[in-house]
Amino acid sequence: MEIANYIAALDIGSSKVTACIGLVEDDNSITIVGMGTNKSDGIKNGVVVNIEAAKNAIKDAIDQAELMAGIVVEDLYLSISGAHIHSFNQKGLVSIVNRHHIIGEDDVHRVIDSAKAVRVPPDHEILHVLAREYIVDDTTGIKDPIGMNGIRLEAEVHIITGQRTAIKNLYKVVSDRGYGISDIVFSPLASSEVVLSEDEKELGVILVDIGGGTTDIMVYLEGGVFFSGSLPVAGFHVTNDISFALRTPIPAAEDIKLKYGCANPNLVDPAEVIQVPSVGGRMERRLHRQELCQFIEPRIEELAGLIEEKIRQTGKKNFLSAGVVLTGGATNLEGTTDIFERVMNVSPRIGLPQHILGLKDYGNDPSLTTAVGLVKYGAKRRLWSQQGKNRNQASLWAKIGEKIRSWIED
Repeated sequence: MEIANYIAALDIGSSKVTACIGLVEDDNSITIVGMGTNKSDGIKNGVVVNIEAAKNAIKDAIDQAELMAGIVVEDLYLSISGAHIHSFNQKGLVSIVNRHHIIGEDDVHRVIDSAKAVRVPPDHEILHVLAREYIVDDTTGIKDPIGMNGIRLEAEVHIITGQRTAIKNLYKVVSDRGYGISDIVFSPLASSEVVLSEDEKELGVILVDIGGGTTDIMVYLEGGVFFSGSLPVAGFHVTNDISFALRTPIPAAEDIKLKYGCANPNLVDPAEVIQVPSVGGRMERRLHRQELCQFIEPRIEELAGLIEEKIRQTGKKNFLSAGVVLTGGATNLEGTTDIFERVMNVSPRIGLPQHILGLKDYGNDPSLTTAVGLVKYGAKRRLWSQQGKNRNQASLWAKIGEKIRSWIED
């Protein structure tokens, strides 16, 4: 199998680094053939804070995935997240100036360039320009205008930017290890490739990716991205709350959260008791598990409330009929969906990778959705690139034919 049939991805999160390798079959189906994880040393809240530690973390994760897949990785798709991510909606407009007013791929590129010709903060750069819809003359709601007839083409796009230094540091830790970088992708955009259905995107859905240091949000409406952003509240904050309330070390608090944590006290047996390690060699203490839940519940309520406020500010809350899809490692916390349903008054579900082969041992882990989504994102990019080449070739022959007809007419 040629190396070109493989796509490698690296999800650089605040709690762990995940490397994923997928095999793209001839029918464009994807089989995951390699997976590796490692603790996110040198990374905090989605941002690199220690170059050397981060380099070692990603190398170990990639080594594991390479060993499982039996190949050597050359290029990677990277994820990015963090509170430095900003977004906004923008419009572009161009005139169709060719002889027959037929919209071509060049016209689509021009209108996208027109939309992104906007000033961004000097310390930021554009990560994504996502087309929401095209308007040909007065006809709205068009997803692909190529081949249509018109004299004016508009595009409504969603632009996502990131802090330039954060982006460059991510590039550095990967490129310094000798890997090429295919693209850098906002985490929920990658996750949406494998956890959201086209129906949900069309009806309107909120994707919430709860990681260790940040919670990333992406809202789809009428098939396109309408809003995206990031909040500095996530799984680590729950761990810190437990550590502070129970006066126990951070590693012990994380272990307690994973083993016994629950965001809804009503789901826990009031008689259940757990052991809590103390600091400084003191004896362990006994605690009712329901008390532990009472320390967790307010933080999850806060997170759901912050997301609710963000969505309300868009003015589109009542149009998002498909509710909320929760993914990311922190959604393994029992009772999280109950809190989101109560606070946001929507129907939530846990998002897991869908329609991907080779996930027998990983398919029920929402912490892997971004890594798997990056592979799907890369496969779609490759397919679009090939289709673009085919269209360009067909367009070239069409132009030659038009030139010949023009000569004959003359």
